[in-house]
Amino acid sequence: MNLASGEAVALSSTRSKRRAQSAWGRMVDLHGERGAFRHLSAQVGGSDAAHRTLRKHSIGTDLI
Repeated sequence: MNLASGEAVALSSTRSKRRAQSAWGRMVDLHGERGAFRHLSAQVGGSDAAHRTLRKHSIGTDLI
C-alpha cells in the first residue's frame, strides 16, 4: 500500500473530522487536489462517494 492509498483509507474510514482533514491535506500536498481526489475516488468507489466523504468531514473542493 502506498502513502496515498493509506491516506485515502484513513480519510474514508475515520470518524474524526480533524484526522480526515489532516489526511486530505497530506494527500493534496503529495499529489495536488486532482490527484488526491482521484486516489480517494478509487478507494471509496467513485466520484460521488468521494464527494460525500469530503462533505461528511466538511472538506471543501472546487472539483466537480
